[in-house]
Formats: sequence, structure tokens, C-alpha cells
Amino acid sequence: YEIGVRLVGSEMCIRDRIETQINSILLEQETAKTELDEAKTELSEWENQKEPQPQRSEAVIRNRQRLDEAGIPYQEFYKVIEFGSELDEDACNHLEEALLKMGILDAIVVDEQYREQVLTPVKGCEDHYLFAGKTQAEKSLLDVLELNEEVNDIFSNQRLTKILSSIAYGGENEVSVSEDGSYHMGVLAGTVTGEYEAGYLGSKARERHRLAKIEECKNLILVLEEKIAGLERERNNLSERKDRLKSEYDALPGDTDLREAMKLLLAEEQKYELLRSENEKTGEQLTAFLEEIK
Repeated sequence: YEIGVRLVGSEMCIRDRIETQINSILLEQETAKTELDEAKTELSEWENQKEPQPQRSEAVIRNRQRLDEAGIPYQEFYKVIEFGSELDEDACNHLEEALLKMGILDAIVVDEQYREQVLTPVKGCEDHYLFAGKTQAEKSLLDVLELNEEVNDIFSNQRLTKILSSIAYGGENEVSVSEDGSYHMGVLAGTVTGEYEAGYLGSKARERHRLAKIEECKNLILVLEEKIAGLERERNNLSERKDRLKSEYDALPGDTDLREAMKLLLAEEQKYELLRSENEKTGEQLTAFLEEIK
């Protein structure tokens, strides 16, 4: 009986441990599923993220459409320029704000051959154009800004290089920008708020960052999905083991059966003891009898 009780207790103890493991796995699965949902949401956000565009008037939008229809090629300044590595965050913010206020940031660059055509006033259209200056600054925007991979021909490269080198940075020239964002354009001088956050220059760098983030999210999703699947397999194995233990437990004799078997065993033991005692007495009597007849 005691052996049966110990067996039942052992089975129940193992089942309890398995149940604890299953609950732990379920909790881990829920955490992984939450992380998976967050990763999928982040992936969707990165995939649907659109490149910011400076605010434009309707007249500017109409003018860009006019140039497209006329087949005049142009480049939007902010799309082909990247911040140089030597600029810290504050310097980037000040410089971009100054270029925005100066009308340079979203100005367009066209070949010199189209100068007269694009500068001919058209009713309902307006825009800013950049052409190379006549003088080069000792330290210019060319020292702190870089051309990105969209500038893929030598002529565009030369045009933009001349434009950047004609705008002084931290020095004096006909057109200049200081490190604090203050600027000069001929007789016009201006300052910036210092509260602006750069978001237009460096579009290619941001695109590379966006694509890297997309890849990172996809890899994380694969890892989390595999983790969840592995946990599910582990949980199923434990559940099967728990079911087997339950079947084994159910197959064990019940408490009543064990007690009845114990009673029969005790009764048989008593019979055995009685017979053994009678045999001992008979043996003693036989020994005594044999002694008498010697």
C-alpha cells in the first residue's frame, strides 16, 4: 500500500513540474508574440515611410510641372546633397535651416544652356534656381557637404561643385552661411531660430538607413517566428508527456483496490504464521517423542 502511495505521489509531483514548465513556455510565447507584433508594425512603418519634401507653393509645383513638360532636366538641391561627416547635429540643423530661409534648400539646378529659358517669367509660376557663382570661397559648402550617388555624370558633378564652392561657410563671400546659421546674400543678412531639426538633406543616407531597418525588422521577425514555433514544439512535447503520465496514473490500482489487496495479504500472512507455529509445535513434539523412545 505504501509503495502504491509513493508511486502515485511521484507521478503527481512530475505532472506538477511539467505543468509549471508548460505555463512558463506559454508566458514566453506571449512575450515573443508581442515582440513579433511590434516588429511587424515597425516593418510596416519603415516600408511605408515616405521621403519628406519641403513645403512648396502651388506656383512652384506648377513651375516644376512646366519644366517636366518642356523636357528641361533639373535637380532639386536637397535631393543630391548629403551632410559631410565633420558636421555635428547642431551644425546640420543650423545649416539646413539657413539654406531653407535663403531659398537654396529646395532650389533647382539646371544646365547653363537653360538659364534664359527658365528665368523668363511665366504667369502663375515661380521658383528658385542655382547657378555657379563667379568667385570661390576659401572655405565653402563644398568642404562640409557632399554630392550623393544621384549625381552620376561629370557635368552635374561640375555644376554642383561650382555652386557649393561659391557659397562660403564660416567666412565671407557674396553668399555665405555661418556655423550658427546666420547668412548673407549680397546686401541681405539673416538669422535662424536655432530650434529647427534637419530633415531634408541627406535623403540618400536616410534611404540607406530605412532599407537597413527594413532588413533588420525582417530578420527579427524570422528569429521570433522560429522562437515561437520552437516553444510550441516544446509545449506540445510536454503536453504529450503529461498526458502519458495521466494515463499511467489512471491505470494504477485505486485506493480501495490497494486496501483490499493489503487485507488479503495480511490474511495470508496470518495463515502462514499460524501454520509455521503449528509446524514448530509438531516438530518439538516429534523431537520429544524421539527422545523418549531412545
